[in-house]
Amino acid sequence: MYGGVANNQFDESTYGKRTHITQWDLIQYKKKAAAPSAEEYDARYIMPLSNFKKKVEYTNPIRKYNEMIGSTSSGISFLVLTEPEDICKDGGLVKKILKPGDDKYQHVDDYVLVKYEARLDDGTLVKKSDDYGVEFTLNDGHFCPALSIAIKTMKIGEKVILTVKPQYGFGDKGKPAHHDEGSVPPNATLQIILEFEGEGDDCPNEGALVKLKLIGKLQDGTVFFKKGYSDGDEVELFEFKTDEEQVIDGLDRAVLTMKKDEVALLTIAPEYAFGSSESQQELAVVPPNSTVYYEVELVSFVKAKEVSDMNTEEKIEAALEKRQEGVALVYAAEYARASKRFQKALKFIKYDTSFPDEDKEIVGLRFSCNLGNASCLMELKDYERSNKYLKDLNLKRIDTKTLAAKRRLASRRKLSKNCPGMCI
Repeated sequence: MYGGVANNQFDESTYGKRTHITQWDLIQYKKKAAAPSAEEYDARYIMPLSNFKKKVEYTNPIRKYNEMIGSTSSGISFLVLTEPEDICKDGGLVKKILKPGDDKYQHVDDYVLVKYEARLDDGTLVKKSDDYGVEFTLNDGHFCPALSIAIKTMKIGEKVILTVKPQYGFGDKGKPAHHDEGSVPPNATLQIILEFEGEGDDCPNEGALVKLKLIGKLQDGTVFFKKGYSDGDEVELFEFKTDEEQVIDGLDRAVLTMKKDEVALLTIAPEYAFGSSESQQELAVVPPNSTVYYEVELVSFVKAKEVSDMNTEEKIEAALEKRQEGVALVYAAEYARASKRFQKALKFIKYDTSFPDEDKEIVGLRFSCNLGNASCLMELKDYERSNKYLKDLNLKRIDTKTLAAKRRLASRRKLSKNCPGMCI
């Protein structure tokens, strides 16, 4: 037996119909029979041939087959189905199809889901998406301009290899290394294997602007809130930003799981609604400890830009905005909400290679957010977590209960100084 086929049964017609061909099959088949023509191979099969090339000297038919193969610089060869396509007609972005797609895609500015692997010409890995893939909009783009441009020419399910010249990659400046991403030298050509999975999950992310049709009811059927429904032509939808505490927690969480045009009926317990306090709403009062019911239709949403897709300036701007929100909430004695704002600010400016170590603005911003969050947690008597953020400031462990007492005493002394007649 050679590769699962008996010697006396290994004829060209039988072999040409096989869909799975191993390197060992090819070696033995070359010895036992004349090599099949290139047309007899299954064009959909993608086969690594690097080891086989080293071991076997090709006969002419095999060389003919090899001419149909497109190779990456990493040594893996792929069967190319069509002639290379010069997408931009300037030689800067060339596409070769490895696997054809099935469904047409209407290229509107929705989220698309792709998998990709980008390498330099010498085979060095620059970036690879995870097993799920990456979502982004064509207008916003991702990684480099070539991805959005190429996807507009692809069908869902299509897999291609792109040769990307600098003008559609990272230009004459290149790209520094970042976390698990490799660097790209100036004027470098990239080889990108790109697979178009289809549309992304149409769910809002944290910070997305959502627009809803919304009806809120009590258990007895009393409507306390209604928006997005009207007998006239003008309908004012209810809108808010997710994960910004602009609505009750239960509604916020539920919307993050919904897709566009989905209608959901929500039953929200008091701890995720208005809690133990009475709440005056648009059409009625919600009594303390009330379970509430919502009918929600997600009409539209605009996703917030992911941190991984932001440049340095955008990260700093977002962090400054969240820090200012946190400071305002501290003045209002809303320490729990302020702590969340400081934590969000820190997400934008975590330690990574995109921020120079000597950048005083980043160091100062990171320090103030850690200190602000630690102060809020002390006010909330969460001393263990407070110490964690103090550690991030490279400060030694301290007795935070004592520190909180000292802060209160200092505040009283300041007040006493301003008001001499006051007793502390």
